[in-house]
Amino acid sequence: MPNGNGAPTGLAPWEHVQWALLRDHELRGAEAALHPDLAKAMIFCMDFSVQERALHRLSILEYWEGRAIALEEERKAWVQNVPPAIRIVAQKIHGPLLREIIHATRWPDTNLVRDFQLGFPFIGKMPEAYEGVHFKLPKDTPKEISIVTENLEAKNREMLRSVRETDYAEDLYSKTDADVEKQRMTPLRPLTARDVKTKRLTRRFPVRERHGEAKEWRTRPCDHYTECEMNPTIATVDAPDQHGLDIFIVMLIWFLRVGLIPRMWKRDVSGAFRCIPIFYKHLKHAFIVFKHIILWIAGHLSMPFGSVASVHSWHRYSTFVVFMLWRLFKIPAGRWVDDFFGGEPGLKPYVHHTRGPLTPGYFVSAIMSLIGTPMDPEKDNDEKARMIILGADIEIIDKAQAIDVQPSDEKTRDWTEDLVQAKKTGTLDPGMAGKFAGRFTWTTTVAARLVGRAWIKPFYAQQYQPLPGNKISSWLDAAMTWWIGFLVKFKERRFHSGEDRRPHTRMWTDAAADPSAEERGMLCAVVERDGEFHYTTLRTPQWLFEQLPPREDNQIGCLETFAVALGHATFEPLFVDALTTAYVDNDGTLGSFRNGSGRAPEVNIVVGHFWWDVASLGETFWIYRVESAANIADGPTRGDLTWMRHLKASVWDPILPKWMADLWAGPPRLLDPREFGNLFQ
Repeated sequence: MPNGNGAPTGLAPWEHVQWALLRDHELRGAEAALHPDLAKAMIFCMDFSVQERALHRLSILEYWEGRAIALEEERKAWVQNVPPAIRIVAQKIHGPLLREIIHATRWPDTNLVRDFQLGFPFIGKMPEAYEGVHFKLPKDTPKEISIVTENLEAKNREMLRSVRETDYAEDLYSKTDADVEKQRMTPLRPLTARDVKTKRLTRRFPVRERHGEAKEWRTRPCDHYTECEMNPTIATVDAPDQHGLDIFIVMLIWFLRVGLIPRMWKRDVSGAFRCIPIFYKHLKHAFIVFKHIILWIAGHLSMPFGSVASVHSWHRYSTFVVFMLWRLFKIPAGRWVDDFFGGEPGLKPYVHHTRGPLTPGYFVSAIMSLIGTPMDPEKDNDEKARMIILGADIEIIDKAQAIDVQPSDEKTRDWTEDLVQAKKTGTLDPGMAGKFAGRFTWTTTVAARLVGRAWIKPFYAQQYQPLPGNKISSWLDAAMTWWIGFLVKFKERRFHSGEDRRPHTRMWTDAAADPSAEERGMLCAVVERDGEFHYTTLRTPQWLFEQLPPREDNQIGCLETFAVALGHATFEPLFVDALTTAYVDNDGTLGSFRNGSGRAPEVNIVVGHFWWDVASLGETFWIYRVESAANIADGPTRGDLTWMRHLKASVWDPILPKWMADLWAGPPRLLDPREFGNLFQ
């Protein structure tokens, strides 16, 4: 059954109930989802002391240091076979050493060494990554590579008409010149007529962002490889499995559960994309132009920001790095683009050596330097109980055997200030609205899973269909107020080491719509807890039905959503601090609750309130699909209580959430503006 948590098709209601009772909650299966090599590295950390782990890893590192020296002449020969155009980039890589490490790691992508020597493809079909990926169907049919070179001069001239000198043109020049100094680009020079005729040119433009503790504005150069039709030619068959905070938290919780107190580390690769040379035959497609008094041109030698090929190439290499850390050094590590992080038991002091403390992060930095893709030492962080990782503030609470996760204070402060400023002006630029949407999508994942995702939709509306003068609508204003309250008051999320030992509640819901004008649809929810079953039914109240816009489907989508809210409110005591698994037989309803938002505005409101209720109860909620014929809640919506009698289910009086009294009142009010003085004045 698709999205059915593994349920077979063709079950009867009683069979689905029996099957569901044997299924554990998704949270309890999270550890099983860890890659076996990661699990082995974690078990290694549990079985051996800090000192034993350090000395073992030191012996591994010393072996590879010896191999790097022994392979020096072979490295020089390897560099001589690098095409001269990219030699200045590729010579930093110890190709022969990388080949041996790939072999020792049993890594299937043996073409990595060849691509470091000849360059990684910049357009067209990307190589397969083999492992640490998932299959991906392309959203659009890739364009033929020939589109890049067809009508070359005409396309270049059309693009050049859009190149303007911006307020940050001087920044573009200095940043580009800095890349030239770092041997990542060819020297800057004025654009010539021959360039327009012979090279596919890409427009370089400035992106402004705040940076550092002082949050000063800086310019980041970005190249528009979509506009120049290079990104659309790229075809991939897989996508990398990056390691978000969810996997990292599972790693830390695993150690806490067996009484071991972990400590965290992190590393950041220095100029990650810029470590990857461009395929020498594709260099002619990697030239950028911008205007600073005159038109300037420079060519990339290594992968730039803005190219899909840069992302894919880096992921190929960095995925290998993670497996190398797991398999060779037994270091539990995760990766998100160029950020590497991990945690393992570490309360006892690490072995101090002439090299310094032999922490897990030390070995990560050391082996990466040997290969030729060094870490940025200014961003090193080791053996901390509290650390900012991927923009999230993560703290290990030793006594509570728990982990607190929240957006960092820096992000919270900046985002709140931006929201307040927008509310004061009464306007929000579409570009800024898009940034808020991206920020809050990330926040819902970090701090509270899907809580608040429904209240992101007004930001998307402002991004793509802004009001005249970029004025803030009442709906957007309410969403902004909710997000300020959430960031200020309710952003923290705690994970307990005993979370998997919480009670498991299962729920089935259904709705039946009657096409006759007199009927408003019947709702039903069936709940199981500790082997006991309960159910409730409700004819949709007239006052609720009247709040819905007219639809031709008898409001079945809304009714199915209402049924979930009915069950959650009626059986609320059974959901407090519980692990919940819910089953619905409507694809639209399933998608809305899984996404944290709905397409229909009234469904979006219900889902938004629902996820806030879930968070308020301390509940961990997962929802799946059940076939209509297998749904135990189907019968009561049609007056058939046969299965309820077989289950000896008790009937509860129906309760709807209070917020349903006025669906269109907007998000929950999390704060009173008076609490913050003139915050909104």
